[in-house]
Amino acid sequence: MLERSGLLSYDRKSGVVTSTFLGKIASFYYIKHASMSIYNTNLKSSCGLIELLRVFAMSIEFKYLVVREEEKN
Repeated sequence: MLERSGLLSYDRKSGVVTSTFLGKIASFYYIKHASMSIYNTNLKSSCGLIELLRVFAMSIEFKYLVVREEEKN
């Protein structure tokens, strides 16, 4: 699962597990692998600010974040 998300590389012959740059970022900031997978598939170099915020809003970490009634507008 971590390999599919691009967070580590695994050499099946030698059994060596190596962290990738994205894996180090995810580890340092406590970002779940599912969120990193969302970022890998949806982020593009030509993303505008609105698209960027939309991608980050899809993060698993925001799944249970409750919006207060007075903030909905």
